[in-house]
Amino acid sequence: MKHRMPQITHWLRTGSPNTPSRGYYLCGLLLVHAVSLSCAPNASATNADVAVFFRGDCEEITLREIRKARKRIRAAVYSLTSNYVVDALVAARKRGVDVKVKIDRHQSEEAAATTLVNRLRKAQISVHTIGMPSYYSMHNKFLVIDGKTVITGSYNFTIAAARANWENILRIRSSLIADDFVREWDALKTLREVNGRRTKKPRK
Repeated sequence: MKHRMPQITHWLRTGSPNTPSRGYYLCGLLLVHAVSLSCAPNASATNADVAVFFRGDCEEITLREIRKARKRIRAAVYSLTSNYVVDALVAARKRGVDVKVKIDRHQSEEAAATTLVNRLRKAQISVHTIGMPSYYSMHNKFLVIDGKTVITGSYNFTIAAARANWENILRIRSSLIADDFVREWDALKTLREVNGRRTKKPRK
């Protein structure tokens, strides 16, 4: 919409076949200003340090950020088959990092994921499975590290995502955005734990 603003402003100043009077000028400018404000980025986002990575770099950056963790990690995981990611999380726990994981229950019951979930629990890492009906998923994929770094994108913590798929992640350094993700992580619950929530099967 930004590229159309000068044309709209010109019409408001000079009149057009549909707006012959200049009496609408002030109201029109106020409307344009209101639209521009509504499209403005969130203040927290403007102060964030954001980098984007693709394909094989997704795993490398994810592991690098986990290894930097010193206080806490909150992970929301859809699918898990990567030994490398689990190794990094276990190593973080051993050096005293508070690591907690939430994972989609259906995916966690896959054979490869079950083995890795058990490894996390054996390392005294809290793993909470999020149960959903068969036509829903806990589809988040993000990490919040030390309350200031967020890793999120299409990338699952899987072998296929690291070796074969077209994937992407964003690395966001912002305590404000990290707080938003932590609040969302806290809100993730098994469907029956959400009071008063009803679910309907989506229409095909």
